[in-house]
Amino acid sequence: MRTLRMTILLGLAGMAWRYLKPKLPAAKAQLAKARERVEPALHDATNKVRSASKDAAESVRDASLSAAETADAVAGAIAEPDAGATPSSSTQQVHATSPRG
Repeated sequence: MRTLRMTILLGLAGMAWRYLKPKLPAAKAQLAKARERVEPALHDATNKVRSASKDAAESVRDASLSAAETADAVAGAIAEPDAGATPSSSTQQVHATSPRG
């Protein structure tokens, strides 16, 4: 029974090969034409993605630099308090009532 199934399967494969073999060169030619159309579009898309990622990286870098400059300016302003200033009474009240003491 198994041999019969194998024989039928091989016979069908042989018939399919005999039917499709003459069409193989035409299929290869069609593939080559499709490749000629697709490859330039693929190269163009690749270049656009590279350019967009470079622009995005530059934007992120510029934003982080400006954020770092702002943080440095704020840190500098906080680090230089007025020498004669004393904490206000409202600040003392908040600290006195805070759970940390």
